[in-house]
Amino acid sequence: MTPLTVVLASCACILLSLCAARADEPQTIEWHDATALTIEGKGWNDTQDFFDRLPARSLSAVNDDIKGLAKNSTGMAIRFASDTDTLRFRWTLGSGAYVMTHMAATGSSGLDLYTKLTDGWAYLGTGRPDGDKVYEWQPFAGRPKIERTYLLDLPLFNQVKSLSIGVTPGSSFAVVPNGRGKTVVFYGTSIVNGGCAARPGMAYPAIIGRALDCETINLGFSGAARMEPVICDLLAELNPDVYVIDALPNMSGEPVTEKTLNLVRTIRKRHPATPILLVENITYQASRGLGNDGSYVSDINAKLRDAYRQLIAEGCPGLSYIEGSALLGSDGEGTVDGSHPTDLGFARMAAVIGPAVERALSP
Repeated sequence: MTPLTVVLASCACILLSLCAARADEPQTIEWHDATALTIEGKGWNDTQDFFDRLPARSLSAVNDDIKGLAKNSTGMAIRFASDTDTLRFRWTLGSGAYVMTHMAATGSSGLDLYTKLTDGWAYLGTGRPDGDKVYEWQPFAGRPKIERTYLLDLPLFNQVKSLSIGVTPGSSFAVVPNGRGKTVVFYGTSIVNGGCAARPGMAYPAIIGRALDCETINLGFSGAARMEPVICDLLAELNPDVYVIDALPNMSGEPVTEKTLNLVRTIRKRHPATPILLVENITYQASRGLGNDGSYVSDINAKLRDAYRQLIAEGCPGLSYIEGSALLGSDGEGTVDGSHPTDLGFARMAAVIGPAVERALSP
């Protein structure tokens, strides 16, 4: 080894040591407990645990599947503004770094962060649930102290037990309202629930919420969306600007027409004119390659259409209908398993359903 090589190697070691020391240096952070903040996407405040999606009084009336899924923080988000130069998050989960065979832990158990620009929301990163039982994530440090608005999306298929937002001491920090002042409720299946987005911000209700700058309440219950009367009553308790009903993939063997009529009529008793969007079943993606005639999808969609036509004939106002054939595209490339969307599939769904929500929100 030449003298110059020795010197360069020595300098490199010194620089690495300095960088490591700086990275390991403790930095004072001021923590804000999320339970003291306004949480978007939380339809009820009288919940058993803070991040539950249904009120405690309803848990004895719903089935066990919904009772468990109601513990997930699906669709919840925190919108805040701060001029901090360093931002951190710390969270714990009910089921650890829960991961499914066809869905990444970043989607089921991670966090997503966006910042608002003049032309919309920009992605900043994803908090990964790895390491200890208390997960920590630092999206950035040492940035200029400029006040920015952030949107933090919570896990899709896990229970958040605790969550804190960390900023530099002395930084401004405030929860801010959604830009449009509107709320959209989504009710449906595992697809609405977010399966199988790679990260929380890519579930189609979240994509639509960012595009329209409004709050979304996600009442997707994986495998358990069957329009039960208790759920219809709970939906009617809310006071959104639009309802999106996307439950057909769980309605096999159910009297779809009758249950849809009951759901819409139950909502109409409390909300005579609030727009309601009825979404058809997706086209299952293997059917293109197999030459399947899609008779199941055609039959269940026909039952939904019958309910829609009957409601229109009754003079039900504010009702819209979204066909399912275009929801995932036509190339069969939008899912992980033929039915649950990838991020591509969710983007395609948002491109179809989003404009219908936009029209419903317009005066």
